[in-house]
Amino acid sequence: MQEVDIRSASLPRGPRKPFIRIVLRGPAGLPRYQITAQCSNLFLFSFPLEIVGVNKLSAGEISERAERYKQDLPYSDTKIEQRITSVLNSQSWLVKEHVADCIRWNLQNQGGRAGHNVDRLDGVSEPVVEYTTKAAFIANDPKQQVKILAALPGVGTATATVLLAFNDPENYAIGDRYMNHELLGEDSQIKPTDYPKLLEELRDLAPESIPLRTVEKAYYQRYLEENDL
Repeated sequence: MQEVDIRSASLPRGPRKPFIRIVLRGPAGLPRYQITAQCSNLFLFSFPLEIVGVNKLSAGEISERAERYKQDLPYSDTKIEQRITSVLNSQSWLVKEHVADCIRWNLQNQGGRAGHNVDRLDGVSEPVVEYTTKAAFIANDPKQQVKILAALPGVGTATATVLLAFNDPENYAIGDRYMNHELLGEDSQIKPTDYPKLLEELRDLAPESIPLRTVEKAYYQRYLEENDL
């Protein structure tokens, strides 16, 4: 029998039915599972109990899956990420064209949303985009960084995480509904309050010296493959 350690437990506040969420971390190879059970006689109440298990990938598995992610990514998307990261290596802000590229990168498979959101961004002046992106990149609170970027019309929370990950792939990652489900057990669109938890989870899963963006690519690729997406 393989052992797992309880890494975190929390009791979120709720108006009537609070629940306890326990995240278990197992060694590489431990089957992934999600269990919902009823926990009675706990503090004289009855709580829904959610237990989320994550199968931790080894460094080799991370490299392999991240490489498959790269191979599956359209060439145009690879060039956008490389270009934005290169620009941010030499300056601490982005112009409107760069932010529009990140919107397209994130929303290209969602019908007309990309074009609609780029049109919304087009109404913002260039100095506002430069100031907003610079303010976000020099801040050091992921939740606030996402909120600052999402203040730009057309930039939602998920696209904000794209901008942060392209700016600093060593310490940031892209968050979306799939990553929320894969690592946090929450089948919902990512919110600013989710992002710090997602980064913390990835740091716990990341072997030393592997950039967080690379780790995120591997777990994202695993989610796609295991869910036939």
